[in-house]
Amino acid sequence: PYRGGYAINRVTGPNEFGQAVNNNWYTNFMVKWLLGYTVELMAEMKSKAPDQLADACRRTGFDDAEAEKWLDIAERMILPAEREMGIFVEQDNYLSLNPFARETLDRERDIPIEDKWPIERFQKMQFSKQPDVLLAIFLHRHRFSLEEKKNNYRFYEQRCVHTSSLSPAIHSILAAEVGRYNQAYDYYLWSSRLDLDNFNNNTDEGLHISSMAGSWMNILFGFGGMTYTGDTLSFAPIIPRQWTRYSFKFVYRDKIVKVSVDSKQVVLQLVTGDKLPARLYGEDITLSQEPVLVPLLPAFVNRPQPAAVLFDLDGVLVDTATFHYLAWKEIADQEGIYFDTHINERLKGVSRMRSLEIILERAERIYAETEKEALAEKKNTRYVEMLQQLTAADILPGINAFLDELAAAGLKTAVVSASRNAAFILERLGL
Repeated sequence: PYRGGYAINRVTGPNEFGQAVNNNWYTNFMVKWLLGYTVELMAEMKSKAPDQLADACRRTGFDDAEAEKWLDIAERMILPAEREMGIFVEQDNYLSLNPFARETLDRERDIPIEDKWPIERFQKMQFSKQPDVLLAIFLHRHRFSLEEKKNNYRFYEQRCVHTSSLSPAIHSILAAEVGRYNQAYDYYLWSSRLDLDNFNNNTDEGLHISSMAGSWMNILFGFGGMTYTGDTLSFAPIIPRQWTRYSFKFVYRDKIVKVSVDSKQVVLQLVTGDKLPARLYGEDITLSQEPVLVPLLPAFVNRPQPAAVLFDLDGVLVDTATFHYLAWKEIADQEGIYFDTHINERLKGVSRMRSLEIILERAERIYAETEKEALAEKKNTRYVEMLQQLTAADILPGINAFLDELAAAGLKTAVVSASRNAAFILERLGL
């Protein structure tokens, strides 16, 4: 018992970078589900297999009182969550860890992280080796709303480094379900070509056989949209725009089921076996050896296509964070105020005046508003002077190639930035 509920402390969940953590969401959710499921199964056995249940209880010492205890634990199991963000939190202290975005990694410098980074470094950061919360959502997709799936996918996808070969496949499946179709295909390629392209920089250590199984799952559960809740098979197929058709077969209750998908329709049929109830796009159907032909979901076929791409400026097209820091550092030094890179982290994403307020927290006197305005203007003047050093060579890697791709596709581009110097920076970069 803990915090009015039940906790599981000092465990390692699917995210093996988070070791000995408290209340790993995946672990707690799976225990909650398993306890409840076991009690449900025992209740079913009371009517359908009473002798076997009595024998199992006799051998294990299990009784109704313990079953009630299990249900109480399941009901009050701690599942960390952040309500405003609409996410399930991977572990108790996850949101207190240092922020992280996968785009900051360099393949040669950082991958594989297990070899390139000390464990103390990645245990302090908000990132995962492989899906953790998202893995539980995948395994129990029918228990979560589409909004919950979207919120958690958006939050955790950018924090996952995929150094496990099991990771891209699960992300591909969930991306397809939440409508990120291009990303679903990219993750499918990552899973299927993991060793061919040496994505994780460790193919020389051996092939990732599990990733091959993941590629099959991508097609079946992702693009094929197949789910199973213990009642009936359900399908919601899509097709990547890079493909003209695909098909797969699988065995279900001694029946061979075949699913074929092209850019216009879905075809389902039994290769062997009698009739089988199923659901397609939420509608009840009956599978037989006569093909069932249904048009591809209109909402997918007619989905809106992007007309433009909006870019943030700093950290996306160019990195001017160093200039901001140096300009503030000069102001702080002139005023005799201590300022370092650690304090500078608090300035990211806040306004100029708020940044100054943070710096002045360590000042030995109170500054008048006019003084603050003068210091902020002085900082900006120095910052703009530093920006004169910018050239096209400072555009971040991959941006020019990406802009060319967008132009070739006929997509418009624009920069959305709160920076008052955005136009000047773009001029210096030649963009």
